[in-house]
Amino acid sequence: FSEFEGNGFDYVDRYVSTLLADAKAASADH
Repeated sequence: FSEFEGNGFDYVDRYVSTLLADAKAASADH
């Protein structure tokens, strides 16, 4: 995981934020 040092965490954070946003949008639709 050391190859990701620095912007790997940014990538994961962005990915998780996207998943959470999608989940909120899906639950809001239903």
